[in-house]
Amino acid sequence: MKWYIKLALVFIAIIGLVIGFIIYDRLTSGKIIYKTIIDGTQYKQQVLKFNIEQPKLTHVLIINPSIESGWGDPDVFIIATLTDPQNNNLVTIGRDIVFGGIKPSPAYQRSYSDYREKFPFKPTLVGEYTFKLTVLTEHVKDVYIAVGRKGK
Repeated sequence: MKWYIKLALVFIAIIGLVIGFIIYDRLTSGKIIYKTIIDGTQYKQQVLKFNIEQPKLTHVLIINPSIESGWGDPDVFIIATLTDPQNNNLVTIGRDIVFGGIKPSPAYQRSYSDYREKFPFKPTLVGEYTFKLTVLTEHVKDVYIAVGRKGK
């Protein structure tokens, strides 16, 4: 087999993997119904409010902190709660959840997606939901927050 055919097959395989990852991410995130970026100031509690109009479908809370330039790739710790209109807790994120995880080797550098975590939940009511978040780690530039809805 000629070298350019092998190269073309490798290129097609890489494209297939990328498309597969995109499809997998969409399936696990659902249709984004709310998204925002909030300040990553350490110990500052931030409160977000958003509406859910289709309860009983599985939803996904997506949290992706981003590190300030020049500070490497530290583990990030956040505390957060998501409550429904009647103040029932749907998602609780404590100090035991690590955004970024553990580096497998000294030469490893994390990518943007290494910090993203997804938390599925199932709302039961139509109305305004409250999300409270506090960043516990220094040098977090901002935090991307999104809510996706799975199903129709």
